[in-house]
Amino acid sequence: MTALSMKLIGNENSACTRSVLMVLREKNTPVEFVSIDLATGAHKSDEHLRLNPFGKVPVLIHGDLTLYESQAINRYLEAILLGPSLIPQNPQDVARMDQWLSVDSSYFTPQAYALVWQKLFLPMYGGQTDQAVVKEAQEKLSAIYAAMDSAIGEEGRFLVGDSLSLADLAFVQYTDYILKAQSESIVFNYENVRRWWYGLTQRESYKDPLSVIL
Repeated sequence: MTALSMKLIGNENSACTRSVLMVLREKNTPVEFVSIDLATGAHKSDEHLRLNPFGKVPVLIHGDLTLYESQAINRYLEAILLGPSLIPQNPQDVARMDQWLSVDSSYFTPQAYALVWQKLFLPMYGGQTDQAVVKEAQEKLSAIYAAMDSAIGEEGRFLVGDSLSLADLAFVQYTDYILKAQSESIVFNYENVRRWWYGLTQRESYKDPLSVIL
C-alpha cells in the first residue's frame, strides 16, 4: 500500500500524535491527517470510539487496518516504510529499546501527563493547580531522567546504541511539554539528558513534524 492510502487521526498538540508524525518525518513519508478537537471532547464521540474504544489519539488507518496506541503505530510504520531504521540491529539493543518503551508507557507518560495537565492545561480551563500532584510527578520524573542519564552515558547521544530509535522518539515530545511546564530542572539537572535533548531538537523531525501532512 502507498503512503497516500494512510490516514492519521489525532491532534497537532498531542505528544503521542507528534511522536508518530516524527516517525513519518524520519521516514520522509507524507500522510493524510485528520485533526480532532480534544478541547470539545471529539475524541470521546461515538464516531471516534468506533476507531479507538479508549477515546484516545492518535489512530492510524491504513487500508483495512485501524490501529491505535502510538507505540504500536510507530512499530508498524517502522515495519512497512523505507528510510533509516528506527530499531537497532543488535538484539541486546532491541531489548534495551523495548525496555525503555515499557518505561515510557508504564512510568514516564502517566507522570508527564499529570504534571503537564496540572501546570499547563488545568489553569486554561479555570482549574487550580494541585501542587502536591505536581511535586509527586516531578520527583518521579526526576528519577526516570536519572536512569536515562545513566543509559545515555557520558559520550552518548541516544538512549540505546549510537543511532536514533523509537525509544528516543517515545520520550522527546513529553519532555518538550515538561520544559514548557516550567520544570526545566528535572530535565537539565542531568548533563547527558541535556545533550540528548539538544541533539534531538536539531532534527528536522522535531523542528517541523507537521511537514509530512498532505
